[in-house]
This record gives sequence, C-alpha cells and structure tokens, in this order.
Amino acid sequence: MAELENNEINNIEVIEPKVVKPRKVKTVVKYTFLDNVGSRDGAIRYVKGQSYELTKKQIDNYKKNKLICQH
Repeated sequence: MAELENNEINNIEVIEPKVVKPRKVKTVVKYTFLDNVGSRDGAIRYVKGQSYELTKKQIDNYKKNKLICQH
C-alpha cells in the first residue's frame, strides 16, 4: 500500500505559475491657462481657460510666469 501512495505522489506534475505584470496606468494631468499664450509668429497657441496636457519643461516654464493652474 505504501508503494502505491509513493507512485501517486511521484506522478504529480508541477505546473509553473505564470507571472502577470500589472499594466501601468498613465495619469493624465491637464493644466488650465490663466491667459492667452501665443507663439513666435503672434498666433494664439493656448487659449485662456482651456485645459491642455503639457510637457514637464512647459509646465516649469509656464509656472514660473504664472500662466497656468492645475485642475
């Protein structure tokens, strides 16, 4: 009887678990402009009161000039 139990134990297959990485969720941060911001040719690039996604460099620049607020 002991031999049967040992055979049953040896015949069990071990299945490797799958490692599933969680997806990274990108948080979207939008900034609202407090004033119209134009480009070099004089055209308005960002309209006052509108919200835009900005690069880190743009955020730093516009915060220094107090042109944006975060919402």
